[in-house]
Amino acid sequence: MQDIKQIVFVDPSVEDYRFLVHGIDSSIPVYLLPWNKDGVLFIEQTLTQYSELDSVHIISHGCQGAIVLGRAVLDVISIDQYAEALWNIAQSMNSDGDILLHACELAARTNGAQFVERFAALTGKGVAAATER
Repeated sequence: MQDIKQIVFVDPSVEDYRFLVHGIDSSIPVYLLPWNKDGVLFIEQTLTQYSELDSVHIISHGCQGAIVLGRAVLDVISIDQYAEALWNIAQSMNSDGDILLHACELAARTNGAQFVERFAALTGKGVAAATER
């Protein structure tokens, strides 16, 4: 798995997720988040088999300062409960790795900016998220 530089996680509740997945380069692993499990813990567990990733993409539903990952909602209130899991996720990445959160309005306004800032602090990685729909 050493040649893998990117990985994508997709919440299947996203409208037209099959279309989105179809458009991803076939050399990039894509994992569907189980709707009935904690998506943060699923991502953490899955990434134990990878190292030196350049980027981790997460596609899901979101709103200002919150993202839905399987049955988990990660927001400014719950994020610290996932501190260890988020740190472990970051360990699968290289020192310059980035986490890209594809969720509508996740980084919008004060709550969104605080969420992204906290996510970056807990992972030690660059984190990008949308401010618009």
